Amino acid sequence: MKMMSDGAYEGAYPLHDGAWKVSAEPNKRQLLYTHWAYWRNVGKMQPLDNIRDYFGEKIALYFTWLGFYTFMLVPAAIVGLVVFLYGCFTIPNNIFIQELCDKKNNFTMCPLCDLRCPYWQLHKSCYHVSVSHIIDNGATVFFALFMAMWSTLFLEFWKRQQVSVQYKWNLTNFELEEEPPRPEYIARLATSNHVKVNRITGTKEPYVPLVTRIPVFLASFSTMIFLVFVALVAVVGVIAYRAAAVSALYLQDNEKIYKNASMVTSATAACINLLIILVLNVVYQRVAVILTDFESHRTQTDYDDSLTFKLYALQFVNYYASIFYIAFFKGRFVGRPGAYRTIFGARQEECPAGGCLIELFIQLAIIMVGKQLIQNNLVEVILPIVKKKVMQWIKKEPNEGHCGESAWKKDYHLQPLQQNLLFHEYLEMCLQFGFLTIFVSAFPLAPLFALLNNIMEIRLDASKFVRQQRRPVPDRAQDIGITMHS
Repeated sequence: MKMMSDGAYEGAYPLHDGAWKVSAEPNKRQLLYTHWAYWRNVGKMQPLDNIRDYFGEKIALYFTWLGFYTFMLVPAAIVGLVVFLYGCFTIPNNIFIQELCDKKNNFTMCPLCDLRCPYWQLHKSCYHVSVSHIIDNGATVFFALFMAMWSTLFLEFWKRQQVSVQYKWNLTNFELEEEPPRPEYIARLATSNHVKVNRITGTKEPYVPLVTRIPVFLASFSTMIFLVFVALVAVVGVIAYRAAAVSALYLQDNEKIYKNASMVTSATAACINLLIILVLNVVYQRVAVILTDFESHRTQTDYDDSLTFKLYALQFVNYYASIFYIAFFKGRFVGRPGAYRTIFGARQEECPAGGCLIELFIQLAIIMVGKQLIQNNLVEVILPIVKKKVMQWIKKEPNEGHCGESAWKKDYHLQPLQQNLLFHEYLEMCLQFGFLTIFVSAFPLAPLFALLNNIMEIRLDASKFVRQQRRPVPDRAQDIGITMHS
């Protein structure tokens, strides 16, 4: 890795075991494609032992965990779909909705804005209240309790599954006895005068003294706090946009825009927030890698755990801050008629007559589904293929299956391996798990969307490893790391 980063040579990778195509000579790579990466295997169990034999325990553990997580999503997806359908079918029989939608009940409400908005009748919010009932009904409380139990059972069952896999693959004491220092760590401290004897191997290794580590970690922590404030400032900006946009829409002459000002504002604000999230993601990832490199962690496990903690903490604020605002703060501090509170000179947003849960539903749907659609399909699948085709066209490079090439040249034309190969895959699933456990009562269909996404994710990742990327160096790992505790 050090020589590659210095530009001494372009790549170092083990060769794939032949071609992946079905018409090729039988080999382990073709076997994995036929019985794992091919789309017709969606409903089949993964050949985990074959994955371990070809890619190593670290990658096999990831697919073991992802497959187990996807399997556990099945009951949650079924219950969530039942709760959603229950809300749809019980709208006509709900007494509250019947009374609110009855025009004979003359409930006059205060104006929604200070300038041109008139007094209005409560029955005009019948549509919003009816839609809100789909996700805010008697079954919602049951579903929230069910998901709390489900998340606990998932974690406990995975611990059992992980121990079983560790015993089967002889990984129980690996981390304690065998994990060597990172090559980057050894190269960085090559000129260090601080050396100590490794208790396990008995060899001398350089180390970073505590006096040097403290300022480094303080600088890293300060940078993390600053980045969190950046995400919070972005949320405040979106809140200001919501207040200004809803006021502007209430001044429109178009009746459809005027009546749906709150919905339009919520949808556009969610899209803007998603765009901000994707931009900050790129910044956070680069800064987190720089900070973690600066900390000089000895082993790859320590490095991965530190990087995971940083990025998950930053992404937690980035993804969930706006959702927390809608769930817990919006509509709580608007004031009263005649004494409304303002923000940036505009009157604060109020929740519609049906409550803020429908807006929370919209926010979750756009962020969760939009992130999975853009990141999984566009960034991970489409862009690498397009980039490869463009580079082949520019450099006049042959395709992978060119008959006259040697094996190393065929693999050289594949996508180069990224640093921290599985890190982003784990982080993506951790964020998804957060959506499912924290806000699932406002989005009963979240487990179903997560299930469908993960079914595709397994095959897309499998195809990426077997067909599109160079073969990684088989690596061992005791468990899935800090991801279990995120």
